[in-house]
Amino acid sequence: MMSRRFSALVVGLVLLGACGSSSWNSASKSSTTSTTRSSSRARGGSTLQIVRSKRFRGPVIANTWKRTVYMYLRDGSAKTSRVPASLKKSWQRVLAVRTVTVGPYLSRSKLALYKQPNGQEQVSYNGHLLYTFNGDRQPGDAKGQGLGKVWFALSASGEKVS
Repeated sequence: MMSRRFSALVVGLVLLGACGSSSWNSASKSSTTSTTRSSSRARGGSTLQIVRSKRFRGPVIANTWKRTVYMYLRDGSAKTSRVPASLKKSWQRVLAVRTVTVGPYLSRSKLALYKQPNGQEQVSYNGHLLYTFNGDRQPGDAKGQGLGKVWFALSASGEKVS
């Protein structure tokens, strides 16, 4: 019974998303864009959400799987990732594949997608391109925080967490 309700809710959300505008400018901001994912495990739309971590005083932004998302300080406000090739294996871009939404306490207006040179769209929040760290094994881990003094988790407002 619960499974049917959940399935109906998912179908309803998909249909609701399909009713929106069919064209989307990759530099525009929208509440629904494409799936936040950093691996092939994603199978549909996903959500940026707030999670609590023992490491931080306040909540931080995470992906659907509650993996902390990070900004790369050297990206600045660039729309193209500046992560060196040598780091790309450890720092996966949060990519847009299907629908991306924001959960409670996050602002839809701060969500955007930016097309990268390889054609993939990377998710951005508050002007920061998003990444996950392969060293974070459990939901809520934040082992990438402060690495190299260039990787930082994001607060609910989309600001660097120090």
